[in-house]
Amino acid sequence: MKLQKRNIIAIVSVILCTALLVGALAACKKKTDGDKIDKTSEITSPAATDIRVKLFLPDTNQSALWQTLAADYKAATGVDIVVQTANGNPKDELKTAMESAESAPTLFLFANPRDAADRKDDLLNLKDSSAYAALLDKNLAIYSGADKPVALPIGVEPYGIILNNAIIEKYFALTDRATDYTKLSDIDSQAKFDALVKDMAKQKQALAIDGVFAGLPLKAGDANGSTHRLFSLPLSYEMRKNAVDITGDGVKDLKFSYASNLQSFTDLVVANDNIANDAHEERTSEDAAKDFLLGKTAMILGDSGLWGALNTLTSGTVKEEDLLLIPAYMDLAEANGKQGLAFEVTEYAAVNAKAAEDERVAAAQFISWLVSSEKGVSFLSNGLNILAPYTNTELSLPTNPLKQNAYTWLKNGDVSSINSYAALGVHENFRDKVLNTGLAAYAKGTDTWDKFKEKVVEGWHKLFN
Repeated sequence: MKLQKRNIIAIVSVILCTALLVGALAACKKKTDGDKIDKTSEITSPAATDIRVKLFLPDTNQSALWQTLAADYKAATGVDIVVQTANGNPKDELKTAMESAESAPTLFLFANPRDAADRKDDLLNLKDSSAYAALLDKNLAIYSGADKPVALPIGVEPYGIILNNAIIEKYFALTDRATDYTKLSDIDSQAKFDALVKDMAKQKQALAIDGVFAGLPLKAGDANGSTHRLFSLPLSYEMRKNAVDITGDGVKDLKFSYASNLQSFTDLVVANDNIANDAHEERTSEDAAKDFLLGKTAMILGDSGLWGALNTLTSGTVKEEDLLLIPAYMDLAEANGKQGLAFEVTEYAAVNAKAAEDERVAAAQFISWLVSSEKGVSFLSNGLNILAPYTNTELSLPTNPLKQNAYTWLKNGDVSSINSYAALGVHENFRDKVLNTGLAAYAKGTDTWDKFKEKVVEGWHKLFN
């Protein structure tokens, strides 16, 4: 049966509303630093007239939605948002447009952080913007230097382990369990998570499951985010440890120094999943989703996009309210000693620093309005179906329950920003021929982990050199 729908209650913070009201009444302050926008100038005013902000979109499929929003915005503020859409290669078209004095966009969206590499000097410093102040995890922004955010995330995708909490609660209720965990919040490290999974596997019969995990889908060509985001976790921590600028050449020099962390996690999943070790190479993401939906497993690796498959399959036992996300624990702790839920940016917004001053101010105002106003947040959440990582997103959360759960992690600050290798422009051949093939061979025992690591490093270097 289809998953049950539940109403979403949007909670509006009194303090936040008060702050927005004060900002809305503030007078626009003249910008004195040609590189920054002052917070007080970021509240849109209905008195604004004859200002045109050229917005560049990389996705033609969203053009009509943005144009409708632009019309509403102009009616409310007097600012004209002119939507420009790429017709071919977005990166090439944006580069050409930026070089043209006539068609250069004031505001533009992009997905690949490396697209900002050759134009950082052309991007406005948004450090003093209200949008940046409202960003829940500052690590999600793109920086030009240590303290200069030049691109802000519009949407993020959470990645981790999706749980059927009904089965987890059933485990906690067992009197003969080997662990002393009684609630999910007790699990906050790899060691504790490993103990939970291994004991749940021993209790398979009592829990009425075939395995704790749904077997990894590693079939070449299968369009799933499991392996590329799984690999992106140790990749991101390596780049963070080495202070690698994701927009620069440092991403080329992969050592795969956290390979052992990925290995221990992979071993845990494969040893406690619901399929034979030699079945992963023919496994699809739909196969895994079906097993999880039918209650055959308690966990599945994935992102919030998996909700689409779970919600459209025609039969199953998992209820919407039982879906939860937790981190894919790999002993990759942040400075506070905890590994949070991983978030990948799916879209960035940046302002052209070379545009006229009133246009720059208006563009920054529009970004702030987009991520803080009820209409703007509703557009992102319900129109584009994306999760915006800002304080006011709770005004109108997406209907996707996994994104709703992920926002709780964001709001609590228990997060880890990751840079998906796919977002860095890496072709799917790397996923299929290196990651999926290599992990499948390791799972069935025909290749060693050292061999897999060697192929990953070699394949990565070929991509960038």
